[in-house]
Parts: sequence; C-alpha cells; structure tokens
Amino acid sequence: MNHLSQIAQKLPEHDLDALLITSEPGERYALGFHGEGVVLVTRKGAHYSTDGRYMEQAKLQVTGAELTLTYTGKGHMALAKEYMKEHHLERVGFESGQMPVDEYHHWAELLPCILTPAQGLLDGLRASKDPQELEAMRQAQREMNNYERRKVYHRAWYSLDAYSWAENYALEHGRSPEEILLEREERAERAELIRQVYEALATLTPLQARRIHARYISGLKVREIAAMEGVNPARVSQCIQGDLRRLRKYFERRKRTGGL
Repeated sequence: MNHLSQIAQKLPEHDLDALLITSEPGERYALGFHGEGVVLVTRKGAHYSTDGRYMEQAKLQVTGAELTLTYTGKGHMALAKEYMKEHHLERVGFESGQMPVDEYHHWAELLPCILTPAQGLLDGLRASKDPQELEAMRQAQREMNNYERRKVYHRAWYSLDAYSWAENYALEHGRSPEEILLEREERAERAELIRQVYEALATLTPLQARRIHARYISGLKVREIAAMEGVNPARVSQCIQGDLRRLRKYFERRKRTGGL
C-alpha cells in the first residue's frame, strides 16, 4: 500500500521540505514496494531511485513518484543531490531510528541540505490506520471467519476431547494487553533516545562522531580504532574522552533549557 500522500501531508507539521527514506521498512511503507532504492518525498511530489534489477517491476507497482535509474558513476546519493538542488529542498528529514551514524554523516556531508531527525513522522503514521488499511484488516478478518465456517462445515477439526497443543500454548504464552502496551512504550522510548543521540553526535565533527560510534556502539577497542586510523592509541583515547565531555555538556545544556 502506497503512503506517499500521507507522508507529504505531514511534512509541514514537522517543518520539513522533504523526507529522505533509505531503509527497507521505510521504502515498503512509503511505496508498497522494495527495490533496494532511496525515496525522497516532498510536499508536492516524490522521487525514487533504484537499479536495473528492480526498475521494470517498479514501473508496474510504484505510483506517485518519479522513477530514476541508477548507474555506474551516478548512484542514489548523486541523484538525490540533483533532485534536492532542482527543487530547492533545504530542510530534509531522515529516518533517525534506522540510519546508522556513519551513514548519516556520509549523507550529511554530501547533500546540499540540513538533515533533521524525523523518525517520529513515520512512526506516527504507522501507528494510525487510514480507511484503506482498516478495510484491508476487516477484509482479512472476513476471510478468516469464512475459513472457520468452511472448516466447521466440512468437519475438519480435532475431537473436542483431544489436547490442542497450539491452543494451549497460545493461552499459556500469549502476551497480555499490559505487556503489549509496555513493549510499545519501550519502542517509543528507544526511538526517542536514538533521536537524541543523533542530535548530539551531529554537534561533533565527522571524525569525532565516528570514533564515538566505533568505541561505544560497535564495541571496538581504542587500539583497534587507532590501527584503523593509523594514529597513536593514546591520542585516540585522549580525543574520545574530550568528545565525551562535549556530549555531556551538550546534554546538560539541553536539560537546563528543557530540551530533554
């Protein structure tokens, strides 16, 4: 199911000119299609780039977006950059809950825009169901009910005295409403934490952010980071400690100003 129009309608609420979508879940949600491509949704239209393996199928399935083929020498980044310049897109949201830090810095360095965390835009849309989605869910329920009636009609069931492993397992191990609500709250908290981390790392230089990511997210040792960069481990350790102090000061300022 295509959600390009719903995304476009939400852009003004988030003060965005466009939304950059690079993940598979985001691509499927926006287009109802997956072709290992990049989606750029603006207030007035959308752009989708993919390679030759998926282009023909995309032409059949994707609606509401301008399709562009990537090729050697001009990939997703170059095509997105051209589209942004052509349409004067200055403030562009990105999937802060999906995009790794290194990838974010790569896009941020090369694109002619300000990349802004916008995971909440997509999460909010996914949480609400439009009439088409509700009708699809009702149709699925109708089909299940019809199946159950056919099963009873043709007597395709086990004896009532038989032990139903599947049913008993579901009763014993099914999640309660409280557990489901708690899981949703935990996902929302994690998404908010990721957004805050991206905002904080964006205040550092690309090199500083890569070192913090490598040390505390990828779990590399200081000597491994130093070996990759070809520098002295003591220097890397000293720089990381300085970067951590900068991040602590950033969060302290945010807390004082009510940003957290």
